[in-house]
Amino acid sequence: MGRPARANSWDPARHNGFWYGGRWYYGPPPSEYGAGVALPGHTPWRRGGYLPSYYRGAVIDDYARYRLRRPPYGYRWVYAGGDFMMVAASTGLIFDVIPGR
Repeated sequence: MGRPARANSWDPARHNGFWYGGRWYYGPPPSEYGAGVALPGHTPWRRGGYLPSYYRGAVIDDYARYRLRRPPYGYRWVYAGGDFMMVAASTGLIFDVIPGR
């Protein structure tokens, strides 16, 4: 039997970001913030946000199968948290979000 998770500990199945200093950041909080300082949570993905690198592995190459338009050069479709996102391949900048179908 494992230890129970603390209420503010990071769980990638429930969280996609955290609050710190009155701002929202996608991805897990850095360890130097310490427990209780950054509060994990979930918020819908938004255009202009940045997709953390560990979410960029679910690339959709057969976008036509999902009825997604062809991404422009330098962008790709990614599936994360039940949503489809067109992101910049190099930076993770979210260009478009299509809620899960």
